[in-house]
Amino acid sequence: MTKPKPGFSDKATRLRFESYAPPLGEKLLALRSRIYDVANRTPSVGPITETLKWGQPSYHAARTGTPLRLGGDVDNRTFGFYVHCQTNLIAQLRTQYEGALAFSGKRGVHFGFDDEFPTDSIDHCIQLALTYHSRK
Repeated sequence: MTKPKPGFSDKATRLRFESYAPPLGEKLLALRSRIYDVANRTPSVGPITETLKWGQPSYHAARTGTPLRLGGDVDNRTFGFYVHCQTNLIAQLRTQYEGALAFSGKRGVHFGFDDEFPTDSIDHCIQLALTYHSRK
């Protein structure tokens, strides 16, 4: 049995999600849910801290991972997640998922609002981010 999704412990983050126009808010909430699902299924990942970084929801597993920030663009109908630019995580993901996922520089993975959401690939990306430092 998986743990229920937590409510928002950070008021600013909750307000940020409430400010997103549809369907961006729903897409980002789905990514948030994936982060908590993966964290719950990965024994080495401890509690997730949810905050705002640069105005975007950010998720960090202390001591084991690199932060994941969520963002999107209603006009371009895209959403996705970003990692710290000084990690090699996006380079690793490009090697494994080139052609299957859309990448942005050395920071991001993006999806179109109408794209099929590849949950297995995304869960793997999230797990790699949440365990980034424990694998170094």
